[in-house]
Amino acid sequence: METRHWSKDPAFWIVLFSFGLFLAIAAAIFSTGKSMPRIKRGMLLLHEGDSDFSQVSRDSRTLDSQAHHVIIDARSIKPWVHYSLAEGKIVHPQYVSSLDWDLAFRRYHIIANGGAINLAAKGGIRDLGPVKWGAVHAVPSSGYLFDTRTPSGTEVENLAIRHWYNYDYTTHILTPMNHVYVIQSPKQDHYYLMRILNYYCPKGESGCLSFEYKQFIGDTPRIKKAL
Repeated sequence: METRHWSKDPAFWIVLFSFGLFLAIAAAIFSTGKSMPRIKRGMLLLHEGDSDFSQVSRDSRTLDSQAHHVIIDARSIKPWVHYSLAEGKIVHPQYVSSLDWDLAFRRYHIIANGGAINLAAKGGIRDLGPVKWGAVHAVPSSGYLFDTRTPSGTEVENLAIRHWYNYDYTTHILTPMNHVYVIQSPKQDHYYLMRILNYYCPKGESGCLSFEYKQFIGDTPRIKKAL
């Protein structure tokens, strides 16, 4: 009986080729993962001076060094991403009546913690319009909008920040309108200034809302608008 050498067996070369292909794919995935931007489902925190944040900002405005600069990964179309402005992090409320979060994000939708989403909370949003960030020296004591149901009754929205963007029907790009918003906390004990910077992830994918905010410390109810 003739003995067949392993090097001449086609099955051996098929197995060897498959194993080599597996190693090449694994190496490619590993190297890609090391160079990918730090985006995770749920949240991406970047700060001024970070190269990734500079890439995402893509605007000519001067960021406030005293403010918090955040990018929320809101690419999912279903669950809301809840964010606590006081704690500067994403939270996962266990109950509908939770007061532990201030804003929630889902794609380009933004809501506060008050109204239709949570009847036990008093969080709201007021749009100050296209005022200069540094010109806000006091915040209103009233006029904050709670979340409401959409006409269909199936969704929740906040009319104060519903149209925070300009939509280009040619490129389908969303661009912030450069408005400043005041966020009223669910307990009505804190106020935050906020402006939206961008809607796109470092690789250009939509659904990464970048914004800056800072807690307002001062008198109410007046605001100063720069000409």
